[in-house]
Amino acid sequence: MKRVLVLILVLSCIAVFCLLVSCQKSINATSPEPESTVLLTATITQTVTITPTVTNTATATPTNTPIITKYSFPSDLEGWYRDVMGMGFTSVAHNTDPEYSALGTTGSAQANCNFYSPMNLGYMSRDYSPTINLDGKTIKAYIYVPSSLAVLSPSYYAHIQIHSLAGGYTFGGAIDLDTEGWNLMQWAPAGIGVNEVDRVTIVVGRTAPNDWSGVVYIDEISYE
Repeated sequence: MKRVLVLILVLSCIAVFCLLVSCQKSINATSPEPESTVLLTATITQTVTITPTVTNTATATPTNTPIITKYSFPSDLEGWYRDVMGMGFTSVAHNTDPEYSALGTTGSAQANCNFYSPMNLGYMSRDYSPTINLDGKTIKAYIYVPSSLAVLSPSYYAHIQIHSLAGGYTFGGAIDLDTEGWNLMQWAPAGIGVNEVDRVTIVVGRTAPNDWSGVVYIDEISYE
């Protein structure tokens, strides 16, 4: 009897096991396979157009003061003045008397003089800032010599002087003031600093202690 019961129990277990296996297969058959996940990686290609920017850089070049080619003193001294470096000129004024104007112009510079020791030089100057370029130029100036000055012996003289920071003082175009009336002096400066001139001076001087006082006239100063 016991054997029968055991046999029944074993068969029952086998039946249950078979039922479970059958159910599991059914579930597996009805359940969809998990879908594969496809990862798409987008590749974005961006085209960048670079437009070059051209910057024009100007090269700085020294600029000089535009040159006034001629000073005829029609209404004033046009920037010229009595330079205290030469005390032989007591003052410089504007003259309007056409008798003392060179080349038929309407004015001139009147230099009032008092030469006595140690006042041996008279200066009339004009300053330039910025500087001026006199390279290749000829400086000209007319000076009126009165009879009382022309007869002195040894004679007085006049010359043109320029100044620059690079070259210092240089001068040229000297003439003797021994002829009454208008006398022309001219000079083409050259050398260091001639392209950066900051002062031009008309000089009257003497080489001997022969005192004199009076007036000389200066006109038609040009750089050409």
